[in-house]
Amino acid sequence: AFIHLTSLHELSFSSNLLRHLNVDMFIGLDNLRFLVLDKNKLTSIEFDTFRHMPNLRVLSLHDNLIETIESFSFVSLVHLRSIDLGNNRIVEIAPDMFAGLVNLEEIFMNGNKLVSLNHDTFVGLEDTLTTLYLPENNLMYIEANAFEKLTQLSYIYLASNRLKRIDRNTFAGVA
Repeated sequence: AFIHLTSLHELSFSSNLLRHLNVDMFIGLDNLRFLVLDKNKLTSIEFDTFRHMPNLRVLSLHDNLIETIESFSFVSLVHLRSIDLGNNRIVEIAPDMFAGLVNLEEIFMNGNKLVSLNHDTFVGLEDTLTTLYLPENNLMYIEANAFEKLTQLSYIYLASNRLKRIDRNTFAGVA
């Protein structure tokens, strides 16, 4: 569909009725920097869906119906700096969901159904992640050292969750 749009830098499909993203639908978008898929009907993100967009910097999937994101779904997005998965139905962050995102600085996952964060949730983001936005989830538990080694983390937003206790080592290792 985009094979002849090799110079395209920004693309928005906001407020449509997209239910599924075909891996090959993005062929030709090698130079795309911003992709906005907000307010659609997407329910899942499959492995390496965005492989044809190696230069993507910002990905927004806000206000969809996403419940599952497979491990390594974003692995090709080595230049991605910001991802917005807010206002979906995500219950857990799959192991290696953020694998390969060596330049990721911001994660927005507000308004989901996350219940817990584990010590390995953010593995691979130790040197880049600066902003973690997780308000309005169902977070009840954050494992000790969940933020360990996130040396660049400057902003953590956890308002309007269901946290009952904060362990002494919950924020151990945060700069």
